[in-house]
Amino acid sequence: MPTTTPEIKVQAVRALGEEVLLHGDTYDDACDEALRLVDERDAVFVHAYDDVDVIAGQGTVAVEILEQHPEPIDAIFVPVGGGGLLAGVLAYIKSMRPDTAIIGVEPSDAACLHATLEAGEPVPLDHVGIFADGAAVRQVGTEPFRIVNGRCDTSSASSACRPRSLNPVECTRTSAAGRWTLRATDRQTFIRRKW
Repeated sequence: MPTTTPEIKVQAVRALGEEVLLHGDTYDDACDEALRLVDERDAVFVHAYDDVDVIAGQGTVAVEILEQHPEPIDAIFVPVGGGGLLAGVLAYIKSMRPDTAIIGVEPSDAACLHATLEAGEPVPLDHVGIFADGAAVRQVGTEPFRIVNGRCDTSSASSACRPRSLNPVECTRTSAAGRWTLRATDRQTFIRRKW
């Protein structure tokens, strides 16, 4: 894990009895070190987001959302780092509730999905900020891109699944169905639906 990982995450992994090694400031730094250790220790590497089984596991979040909210859902906001969570949520929600908009939200200083969708293929960012540690990723994974690309709602009334750059202050999305406002203040995020 990066050295910037919140202590609560580090302790949660240690509580499971696992060894935690902290390296670098970003996910990519830690991933490079993990790959080096795989060779050194003859270990198995499981990618955090660029693996179909991991994506399927991340998609179980969508199963829980629908189990807990059986009524129609206009939109689900999904944080984007490497794209695994977005791909898993998108795949499940769109198969069960195709009218639900899936909105990817990523930090403005780590907008790798935005860059990838603009380029039409996964491209690395030159610099990644670390404001949002779990989304501080240099490049979207190949598998998440394959799942997300072309499956976004691109109608003029909606921009579902297009990434939103979230700065620490505010990000707004407008569609025919209404307006959602995302505000991040003092580490708490509030989502409010306006009609």
